[in-house]
Amino acid sequence: MRARVRFLFAACVLLLAASFLVVSLRQADDTASLPEAPAETTSAPVKRTLKPVPRAGDTTPEAPANAKEPLIAYLEPSADPEDQLLLLAIRGPSGASVRQLRELLAYTSRRAMVLYLIAQAEQDGQPLATEQELAALKVADPNNALVDDLLAERAYRKGNAEQALHHLQNAADAPANRSYLVETLEMLGSALLRRNGYLTAGDFAEIMGYASAYPISHLHEISQLCRDNSGARDWRQTCAARGKALVSHGETLLDTAVGAELAATYAEGWGSGEQGSESQVAPWTQYSQQAQSTLLNLGQQLEEKMSRSGVVLNSQDWQGYIEVYKEQGEVAALAYLVSLFP
Repeated sequence: MRARVRFLFAACVLLLAASFLVVSLRQADDTASLPEAPAETTSAPVKRTLKPVPRAGDTTPEAPANAKEPLIAYLEPSADPEDQLLLLAIRGPSGASVRQLRELLAYTSRRAMVLYLIAQAEQDGQPLATEQELAALKVADPNNALVDDLLAERAYRKGNAEQALHHLQNAADAPANRSYLVETLEMLGSALLRRNGYLTAGDFAEIMGYASAYPISHLHEISQLCRDNSGARDWRQTCAARGKALVSHGETLLDTAVGAELAATYAEGWGSGEQGSESQVAPWTQYSQQAQSTLLNLGQQLEEKMSRSGVVLNSQDWQGYIEVYKEQGEVAALAYLVSLFP
């Protein structure tokens, strides 16, 4: 049992490490590719081809086999659309799964999540979602910045940098930032509760194992857009605003880390030698570091409490965790779980 609890803590640490990795890669890439003092441009920036990015359904990242296989075996015989959607979310969208996802649109109330999974699927490096499906996703979840990120990336692929900037500006102004990870976690917990009647530390570890591998490729793509257009002031301002929105509205520590790095990199005065630059960058970096430290401490507390008490989670506990996650994000939800244990 303690080994399973250790795996839970390792999953939390993996999420923490992922955020550090994103920031480190961002800094390394900026050092290599951005000019020391980018010249202001007034014309539309030259469009560059986006680098291929890992998407759900690719060989990496992939959830650990022991976090997926038992649940897949339990869900596969089910004809329930909710279970079928969960299976597709666990396995990751791909060219082969898009047909099934499109069929599910007529049978599930989670329309936005289905459309998002379709939007993540690629074949031969090309996105499989149609323009109509992206428009339908915008209608289904109009206040979600992630949808505008996807629209920005699609416009940029088509060579329309001006339209991409417009969508990114909408993302910076949107009041929410949902990757549908929490919906997937909710379904995972519900399926395990149906099977067992409760959630053990090992069950929660399996859920976190999946969460640690959940692909959120739009974060990479938006960082790429900002790097490609760093010479234009309007892009830098928009990228800084998008970063601040990620910090304010992001669900996960990864959102916070990427947002803090965007805000710090593209804040007004970046690269110009202005006196106020460092003072503008510092708060965003500190915010990310504080969130990382908080999550690490909470993970340690949860490991200790669960290993001591052996307490299990019931459906009410799980629903409370999900509600806090939806309203306040990953760190607050973990704090809620810690509060349940003696």
